[in-house]
Amino acid sequence: MSNYRESQMRIDEADAALRDGDEDRARTLYREAARLQRAFVDSLPLDRVRTKSIYGLSVATLLYRAGDLEDVERLAHQLLAEPWLEAHSAAKLRGLLNQIWQARPAQAPSPLRRPTRRLPAMGTGSRLNMPVWQ
Repeated sequence: MSNYRESQMRIDEADAALRDGDEDRARTLYREAARLQRAFVDSLPLDRVRTKSIYGLSVATLLYRAGDLEDVERLAHQLLAEPWLEAHSAAKLRGLLNQIWQARPAQAPSPLRRPTRRLPAMGTGSRLNMPVWQ
C-alpha cells in the first residue's frame, strides 16, 4: 500500500478516535499519518510543485493536530524556504505559525540571563562629571 493511502487510513482512524474521546490515540495516529505523508512528499519529483505544496501543508496540519507544535514550526520554516512552495500553501503555513505563536504563553525569561543595564550617555572630553558605571 502506498504512503498516501496508508496516511489516509491513519487520518480516518484518528478522526474516529477523536469522536470516541481517545485523544492520545488520535494524536498518535495523526503523527503516523504525518510521517507517511512526509515520505510521500519526499518521494515526489521536483516538478510536482502543486502536489508537494498541498501535501507539505497537510503534513504540517497533521503535526498540529498531533500537538507537535515544535515540529510544526520547524517543518513550516523548512517549507517556506523552498522555492517550489506555492503562494496559497505558504499563506496557510504562515497562518498556522501565527496560531501557534498566539496560543503559546509568553516565555519566561531565562534564569541564566540577567537584566541588561544601560550605560549612561557619555560626555565628550575631560568634562565627564559622573562615573561610567552606575
